[in-house]
Amino acid sequence: MGDALVAALRPVPGLAPRAVATGGAGLAGALPTAASTLAALATVVVTATVCAVAGRFPAARVAGWLVAVPAGALLAFAAARAADVAVPASAFWVLGAAALALGVSGWLRRAPEKTAVESSAHAAAAVALLLTIGTGRYPAAVLALWGVAIGLRALWPGEPVPARQARIVAGVAGELVAYWLLLWIGGVALTEAYTVPAAGVALLAGWLAARTRPELHSWTAYGPALLAGFGPSLALVLAVPGEPVRRLLVGLAAVAVVVAGALRRRQAPVVVGGTALGVIALHESVLVWDLLPRWIPLALAGLLLVGLAITYERRRRDLGRLRTAVARMR
Repeated sequence: MGDALVAALRPVPGLAPRAVATGGAGLAGALPTAASTLAALATVVVTATVCAVAGRFPAARVAGWLVAVPAGALLAFAAARAADVAVPASAFWVLGAAALALGVSGWLRRAPEKTAVESSAHAAAAVALLLTIGTGRYPAAVLALWGVAIGLRALWPGEPVPARQARIVAGVAGELVAYWLLLWIGGVALTEAYTVPAAGVALLAGWLAARTRPELHSWTAYGPALLAGFGPSLALVLAVPGEPVRRLLVGLAAVAVVVAGALRRRQAPVVVGGTALGVIALHESVLVWDLLPRWIPLALAGLLLVGLAITYERRRRDLGRLRTAVARMR
């Protein structure tokens, strides 16, 4: 470890490789007992942190952080196992070390070091998630807690707006996946329980992107969210008989989206919401057709055609104005 400190603080040819070799050999020799393993890992963490903080060269500082964060996560896991904590529960110890590293990244000012620490923290969180695979609700808990950690990191002052927005979306996405896992474990089969939150996350991401890039077209910002929200529900409306509550709620949501899009002059909400509303209206018309005597729908259709024929020119102008208005929307 002393060679590593010297290599970080002043240039000595050939010292860095020797520090890696001797440090690795020393760590391997300390593995037989829990106490020696903990002591060796703690020494690695302290030494690497000193190199990262006091190193004279950018490469030495980045290398120090890239060693300190994984070693800290490994130390947390070793401490949990030494305390007879089960492997799935020890994931939360590793996650705590990852959260600490994520917080430290907020204090750093140099971009390479900040990126190295934050990336290492995410990698440690991924390891914590892998430790919980196949253990029921533990993966959902890890994802939810890490989503909170990322969300808190997004609140750090002085961060660039794009990076802040990316962290917000990532944190919300973590909560969404945790929510999905809990639904799956609980046997929830309602499609909208999965699709609506996903559409909400996509809508949040689109809104944040549109705030920073006003020239962004609504199809790019909101199109994926709207299609994810309406598509599966409309498919179920057409494929599954019954479901009056679903049809009503989808229709109300479509009306709300069309109104919001018209007020904000956004093309994607108007088109997607209008299409969804048209599909619902057509579906309801078919259902009504089956309930009424056949002559009533035919008579109404005939009256409608007569009315359209009488006012054809006016309706054609109205349709042209509508097409022009929608085309002008963003």
